[in-house]
Amino acid sequence: SSMDAGVGTQQVPQRVGRTRQPVVASTWLFGEIATAAAAQRLAEGGSALDAVEAGTRAVEVDVAEQYFVGKGGLPNAQGVMECDAAIMDGATRMFGAVLGVRDCTHAVS
Repeated sequence: SSMDAGVGTQQVPQRVGRTRQPVVASTWLFGEIATAAAAQRLAEGGSALDAVEAGTRAVEVDVAEQYFVGKGGLPNAQGVMECDAAIMDGATRMFGAVLGVRDCTHAVS
């Protein structure tokens, strides 16, 4: 099922000079979309925060594979599409969040 462990797990190719290899993991079926984009961003040299944003942005615009969040998501009880998003930099613990954003493709950004 889509709830199985490892549904959205991607190994990121190790870069020269790194002692640890990052792993991107997520849950739910649309996590595969997110982990692929996040792993790609890490492989390109992006930070963990960059990777989280890239993965979230990929899901936010997907209308073919999922209908839970973002542009392809379900509307609220009044039939209006609204997006919520939050992101945090684990190193600095700085964060940002928005709620009920309308007419926005990338709420996470």
